Amino acid sequence: LWLFSFYYLLCRHYRTFRRNSMIKIVTLFILFILASISDIKTQKIPNALFIMGILSGIIFDVMYPRQITDIVASYVGMIVIFLIGSFRLIGMGDIKMWMVLTVYDGITKSSCIFLLATLSFIVVQLLIDPQKMKLMISGFYQAVKYKKIEVTNYHKYEFIPYVTFFVIMYEIVVIV
Repeated sequence: LWLFSFYYLLCRHYRTFRRNSMIKIVTLFILFILASISDIKTQKIPNALFIMGILSGIIFDVMYPRQITDIVASYVGMIVIFLIGSFRLIGMGDIKMWMVLTVYDGITKSSCIFLLATLSFIVVQLLIDPQKMKLMISGFYQAVKYKKIEVTNYHKYEFIPYVTFFVIMYEIVVIV
């Protein structure tokens, strides 16, 4: 019901807004909201959600073509993000959803959204539990300083809800 209301509001007030863009945005919202719910409940992102996101992104690229350079940059960006994920500095569920966002919005926009989500995550975690965040940041510093990445005992955080918030805010700002 709320998605229909959102769709109606945008289409009514922004007549120049193209329908295919709206379908793409609503699909992206649904994917990220489902991922957020899964992340909060189980701290995992289902592979089926990742596959649906990638396939729907490919379908949107075929149905509503972008410039070829944007498409190539998106898919090369996916490979780069996967390689970043191999260092295991963030969870693979977060990496999967970053790859989905890259297919939809490109590597530059998705990286900016993830950067904003990371900064807001750090601020919120510092306010909630400063000691745990201090340990996490010092562990990251040690990994960078000694070029040795070692993940032993870490707490899993629900990060995708932060990303979802910034995905929604970014798309609303672009529309308005």
